[in-house]
Amino acid sequence: MGEYFKYHNVTKDVISEVSLPFNFAMPWAKDLHRYTTEENKEFFQYVIDNNDWNDTDKIVAVGDYGTIVDDPRDKEWERITMYQVDAFTDKPFHGNAAAVCPLGKWLSDEKMQRIAAENNLSETAFFIQMGDRFHIRWFTPVAEVDLCGHATLATAYVIFHEQMYKQENITFESRSGDLHVSRRDDWFVLDFPNQAGKPCSPPAQLMDGLGHEPEPVEVLVSTDYMVVYESESQIRDLKPDFSCLSQLDLRGVIITAPGDEVDFVSRFFVPQYGINEDPVTGSAHCILTPYWAEKLDKTSLTARQLSQRGGELQCELKDDRVLIAGKAVKYMEAQIILRR
Repeated sequence: MGEYFKYHNVTKDVISEVSLPFNFAMPWAKDLHRYTTEENKEFFQYVIDNNDWNDTDKIVAVGDYGTIVDDPRDKEWERITMYQVDAFTDKPFHGNAAAVCPLGKWLSDEKMQRIAAENNLSETAFFIQMGDRFHIRWFTPVAEVDLCGHATLATAYVIFHEQMYKQENITFESRSGDLHVSRRDDWFVLDFPNQAGKPCSPPAQLMDGLGHEPEPVEVLVSTDYMVVYESESQIRDLKPDFSCLSQLDLRGVIITAPGDEVDFVSRFFVPQYGINEDPVTGSAHCILTPYWAEKLDKTSLTARQLSQRGGELQCELKDDRVLIAGKAVKYMEAQIILRR
């Protein structure tokens, strides 16, 4: 068996073997065994029963973390494990849901975009591991984006909890440069770039989309527009015109104000990317955190996003970086099955 797994790029011999009972999830499998390598990676081997398939019995190896290494059915079908994780919350049905797809190699851009559109979540993240680093990409239902906080947090959850990653820190390569995620008890801490905004004159579509009353305190621009108001109630009550906001030249629109129970609150609108209101947006806090750190004269801040699902964040300004912490919970694990 060691030679078999060496053939599949596992460098260490199998050192243990456990015979497993019948698995109701694989009724067509028999002779199910679990093997453990010296690298402490687990593999499962079973034999496809020819009573269920018009073929002779064939060995199938399921590799690290459930990735199918060798399956005779894969000549016709492609299988991709997918997790759905609620980020910036510790309760299902809250926070911001993201789909996460671990890959052995990149799919085509078209296929990843179609998967994201089919999921119809605010973000679907795809990642591959490259040595001790990971490469991550994010897709909304309509386009790839440069940065996404909640889907990065969801991906870190999958790597730490589903793939049993043993290190305390993850480095992602992305279109926004290197991103770092660490664990702090039950919290995941995103290390993102500081994207502080600058004061600007608001374009007509922005104020038409938000309404001219109440009048904002100020407007800033960065990767998104950020509009500051006086009170949390104004943020809760605002009813945007998404057709106007969809005409803007930047990714989205943040509205924010001091919070009643936290340091600041916000909402985030991204209609041009197919998301009228994002439930919880980690990347928006790259703009929010430096602003409120200056206004409140403190570097550690508590934040709440006031969407229908809601989300809680802890933010810290650290030089040219913003640390954004949140929790996450797995909602679903599934398999995408596509004809090749």
